[in-house]
Amino acid sequence: MKTINNVLATALCLMGLLFTVQSQAQTVNAGAWMLGGLAGFESSKADGADDAVNTILINPNIGYFVIDNLGIGLNLGFANISAGDVSTNVLGVGPYARYYVFQGLFPQVGIMYNSTKFEDEDAVTSTDINLGVGYSFFLNNSVAVEPMLAYTIGGGDDKVNTFGLMIGVQAFLGRN
Repeated sequence: MKTINNVLATALCLMGLLFTVQSQAQTVNAGAWMLGGLAGFESSKADGADDAVNTILINPNIGYFVIDNLGIGLNLGFANISAGDVSTNVLGVGPYARYYVFQGLFPQVGIMYNSTKFEDEDAVTSTDINLGVGYSFFLNNSVAVEPMLAYTIGGGDDKVNTFGLMIGVQAFLGRN
């Protein structure tokens, strides 16, 4: 637990530092739109467990740059989690903000409101806080591939926090 707290503290300090750094050049101009998202697959199996836990994740997003380099938007989340004969679907929606601090480097923060539906049970809701630092590798003026280190502070009853690497693709409309 101490390691997770150290990683979180380091990430928050890094994000604070990145917010204070002034960009030397505009990365994305005010008035541009960003459309894209990420997709992923994860499989894990605990020692002694009968079945692996498999997760398929799709997170589309849309954003608008209100000023140069600062975009705000909406994330959607769709996940299917299964282990043996048991499976559940998670649907989420939430706002995010991204700021390009230097060329393609950006911190991103967001909140995701989730609803998880278990078979033959009522839906359970939770709220996650998402923190990330990523880089936009622009393939041309309109398309970028984006690796991002992400940390999620999980809400709900079990309070599961996750750390990982995500890869996304974004299309930028109206970028100069």
